Amino acid sequence: MPQLLINRLTRLARIVVATSHGRTDRGGADHQRKPRVGAVITTDVNTDGERTNPLPLDKLSVLFDELRDLTIEVRDQGDIP
Repeated sequence: MPQLLINRLTRLARIVVATSHGRTDRGGADHQRKPRVGAVITTDVNTDGERTNPLPLDKLSVLFDELRDLTIEVRDQGDIP
């Protein structure tokens, strides 16, 4: 569907968790553990929200595959215009 507009929205978040233990009120040692770092990616790949006419039923399977492939592309390569 060459004229179909596709929206690709991506949100990336970096998460750092640092913990410590062993600290006492009497000046005891503060043992810090190595921080854990992670990332979360949230994607939203969809058709144009302004579209008013229904998508052709015979194209839905192919369109779904295209949206899935675009989502994987964003995950693997970043947001490419």
